Amino acid sequence: AFPEGALVARLGGDEFAILVTEAALNGAPTSFLSSLPTGTEIRSEDGKSLIEVSTSSGFAAFPDDAPTLGDLMKAADLALYAVKNAGRNGVGAYRRDMTRALERRHWELQGVRNAIEAGQLVPYYQPLICARTGRVEAVEALARWHHPTYGVLGPDRFRHALDDARVSTEITAAMLEQVARDLRVWRNIGHGFSAGLNIGEADLKDPDLTGRITDMLARSGLHPDALAIEVTETAVTAVNTAAAGSLLKRYRDAGGVVALDDFGTGNSSITLLKSIPYSAVKIDRSFIRDLTHNETDLAIVRSIVRLARDMGFKIVAEGIETPDQVRLLRKLRVDLLQGFLF
Repeated sequence: AFPEGALVARLGGDEFAILVTEAALNGAPTSFLSSLPTGTEIRSEDGKSLIEVSTSSGFAAFPDDAPTLGDLMKAADLALYAVKNAGRNGVGAYRRDMTRALERRHWELQGVRNAIEAGQLVPYYQPLICARTGRVEAVEALARWHHPTYGVLGPDRFRHALDDARVSTEITAAMLEQVARDLRVWRNIGHGFSAGLNIGEADLKDPDLTGRITDMLARSGLHPDALAIEVTETAVTAVNTAAAGSLLKRYRDAGGVVALDDFGTGNSSITLLKSIPYSAVKIDRSFIRDLTHNETDLAIVRSIVRLARDMGFKIVAEGIETPDQVRLLRKLRVDLLQGFLF
């Protein structure tokens, strides 16, 4: 039950506001917050199934958090957003740093959108070197923002944009278009290597992803084998393993390449090798960094290579920084090498 005198109003959809005075709370807002519902289960009318209902709440106080009613609503909404962003089903109080975080997020989202329109978001290519011949066999496209004021920015400087479903798909579309164009130019001058492009969680939710990629490649006169889709375990499991597997299988069936990125860092890497139609696995840099003097890392990499080879996957080692790593990985029969050394 709400405190006496509380005003409850529906803001729209499934959002409600509760306005309650400090006097009604008896100086104990924590007790009130802990009494708010966070989730429940409702049985369907036929009684055969349960429907899970989650509840997220944000709290702000006047005048400590905001000087006006309008600002108070904004502060409570920021607190609500933080709860949802942390996984939903909870209650959170407003903090002043939330305003700064929101401003930064807005700056990033709008800035990246403007950068896409202005052609400032461009692919930087890192080569994948054949361990046997030392030649460039493929490249990975890495998004970089050519900011007019701050120079070249890496993805850590526009992380909020990558985490936003709508903007991240816009980034993928822009990168795909430029990568296809660059591949066409390289093919025209005799370079036949392929390119890899990272695909995020939001992209994997798009059932038309395979069609969009193959159409874009076809317009550039390219076969799907020219582009490898790179996905992390985190992205696959966040969507739905079965749905992601079906989508990626369609790309494989069309002749495309699918690579599991950052292999070994998740909780279900081995399981995903069975359920997702991969063409290649990329061993995460965390296992390569100390490879030459850490027996545990060496044993892990040796096991991954043996497993991947038995399953018919191409093997890529990420994060190569020293010639000693190269020599050892060649002995282990890794196919491709990638890192700042090259």
